[in-house]
Amino acid sequence: LNNFTAKTSVAADYINNRERQFYNMEHGDGVSVKGRGYRHTREDITLTFINTLNYNKSFGQHSVNVLVGQEAFRNKQDYIYTQATGFAFPGTKELISASTPNTSTSSFTEKRFASYFSRLEYNFDSKYYVSGSLRRDGSSVFGTNNKYGTFYSFGGAWRIGREKFLSDVNWINELKLRASYGTSGNDNIDRYAAQGLYSLGRNYEGQSGIVYTQLANPNLRWEQSAATDVSLEFSLFKGRFGGEVSYYKRGSKGILFGRQLTRLTGFDDLTTNLASMDNYGVEVLLNGTPVKNSNFTWDVSLNITSNKNKINQMTQNEVIDGTKRWKVGGDRYQWYLREYAGVDPADGRPMWYKDDASGRITTKDWSTATRYDGLGSSLPKFTGGLNNNFRYKDFDMSILTYFSLGGKIYDGLYQMIMHSGSQVGTQLSTDMDRSWRKPGDITDVPRFVINNTDLGNNESSRFLYDGSYMRV
Repeated sequence: LNNFTAKTSVAADYINNRERQFYNMEHGDGVSVKGRGYRHTREDITLTFINTLNYNKSFGQHSVNVLVGQEAFRNKQDYIYTQATGFAFPGTKELISASTPNTSTSSFTEKRFASYFSRLEYNFDSKYYVSGSLRRDGSSVFGTNNKYGTFYSFGGAWRIGREKFLSDVNWINELKLRASYGTSGNDNIDRYAAQGLYSLGRNYEGQSGIVYTQLANPNLRWEQSAATDVSLEFSLFKGRFGGEVSYYKRGSKGILFGRQLTRLTGFDDLTTNLASMDNYGVEVLLNGTPVKNSNFTWDVSLNITSNKNKINQMTQNEVIDGTKRWKVGGDRYQWYLREYAGVDPADGRPMWYKDDASGRITTKDWSTATRYDGLGSSLPKFTGGLNNNFRYKDFDMSILTYFSLGGKIYDGLYQMIMHSGSQVGTQLSTDMDRSWRKPGDITDVPRFVINNTDLGNNESSRFLYDGSYMRV
């Protein structure tokens, strides 16, 4: 058939990883158990089938491209791990020679995926462009009621620089406006997250045991991501100056999340479609060539991006996720911590803020301190880079600069070495020289006491810092 192209591809990906470790009985970690041996095997097989039919036709000022296709893959993972101790004499490494089998486990998992897709592209006079796509994806990881999801996209572009009303504007080389909207799916969760599961190997008194370990969620569905982009591209002054200014919005609906359950249920969590949120901002890219002659060229490129986050909807009032709290209208990256109130000059003990009936007070009991929002977000306000490239004859030099402005980071390493004596024999920061020593001392570092129980280096805003930086 004229203008038609059919294509079939089959791909196989095979990984076989075998590992063995041995800690001998003469020195090191294996001495106390007369040698320790491990065997680990993982086999990973993926088969992928793709069939496409493409139609491409140009007539006059029109150009059309249509694609329809089908894709399917199947993955299998086979895992074996075993360990044994108590070897007869030095030099024996095979597990059969060990007297005590310690750990033996194995698992086999599968995942299947099927998709049907189509795409249409059209342009007129290489000046007006439109495109659209539609696909139906199915994944074995979801509940029986929601195996399949439908996703789509559409977009267009207008090369304004080719219009007649700009034909006499010689300093504009290219001017292009484009916009697009599209959705896609995410199935990146545990392969059996939607199913009720029992775990084997929970043996008791020499008898095989089985335990109910996961609740079923037949309504678990695809997480859907939606992306909106509006952009203006330009090239001016014979390519000496150009760039792109874009607005973007990246949204997610039905975010896949392991929601914590009350222990009264007998289970720790349940994978659900928890929330919807948006990330949005502006991206600016500018390129220029300030100097260009036969021997020397100087190129400059600047990019800067802003990003904000907002949770739009949730299936429950709030979720505590470690040091963050999810709630409608909030920032997914907002810190949720106890707020450090400094050191009591009278006794050198650390303090934190606490809310009670009388208002906001301080407490020396970390466990009763209140956790607060509003301490800052881990999301920077702006990120970007400035690159300069200099070329003289056959020599060139580049200076690359990266920067991030705003956003708070948590210094966990600093937290570990500011333990004030609670971890005897471990490393301490030199900042401990500023610790409280006598009544009346004014400092932000609590007292140092051997086997300290003040909890001064527990998780709090004490170790939260401005994350702004510039790197060259």
